[in-house]
Amino acid sequence: MTEPSSNRPRIAPLPVVRQGFVTTAAGFDALLRIGWLPALLMTAAGALLEPQAPYIDAQGEIVTTPQAMFVFILLALLATALSTMVATTWQRMQLMPAAEPPRRWYLRLGRRELLYMLVSFFLLGLVFMGLATAPGAAQAFAAGQAVGGIVLLIGPVVATIVVARSVMVLPAIALDRGADIARAWRAAEGNTLRIAIALVLVTLPILAGELLMLEVSAAVIGTEPGLVVELVLRFVKALVSFVLAAPAVAVTGVLYVLLIDPDLGSALSRPANRYFAV
Repeated sequence: MTEPSSNRPRIAPLPVVRQGFVTTAAGFDALLRIGWLPALLMTAAGALLEPQAPYIDAQGEIVTTPQAMFVFILLALLATALSTMVATTWQRMQLMPAAEPPRRWYLRLGRRELLYMLVSFFLLGLVFMGLATAPGAAQAFAAGQAVGGIVLLIGPVVATIVVARSVMVLPAIALDRGADIARAWRAAEGNTLRIAIALVLVTLPILAGELLMLEVSAAVIGTEPGLVVELVLRFVKALVSFVLAAPAVAVTGVLYVLLIDPDLGSALSRPANRYFAV
């Protein structure tokens, strides 16, 4: 019989987020070991293909052609596939350290990674659609159009609920346990808002890091440093992107351990009861 949501323990978002960063720090060497080859491939592909991609001219207008759009889509798919491979493999090692042998050369894109990528696309799509309607809701409320504002808020609310209650399917995929969204949905019952808070908290430093990285790279490229420095910068940016995303990946794993499979408790640095509200 399913336990009523009112009787289920409530997670504490801050300890969960803290564990995400602790896990990232502890698994930093594994992240670099997994990520250096995908970062190198992204660097080479970017150097070869980006000159043919759409660009912004001196007047601030986007210049593109069908071929340029094809190149842009190809680069985006390559970056997404490689990033997914890193996230999936690293999460698998986070939850089951013996699952993957330590290899110097690691490159794998199979069913597991493709399924992880598709579910990630779905969840990120919901987030972006929800965010797209949020400014309109704010404007409607500011203009005194309460009904319109409430209607526009439906998007962000629905996106928040679906993402918070489905996100634990990602660790299940990484562990080859299938994309059982129904199980993740049931496990999140009673913790939807707390999971959403944890995801927002872990995302804010990631966004700040990404913006800082863009500013630094733009400043360096603006000095016209030369081909070698630019290639090194591309490689570092790719690796840093993997590292910045790792805490969010780790948080989904922590949630999976706490709410679905406590037997994986060795992935936590503290006893499981320390991650629940008193």
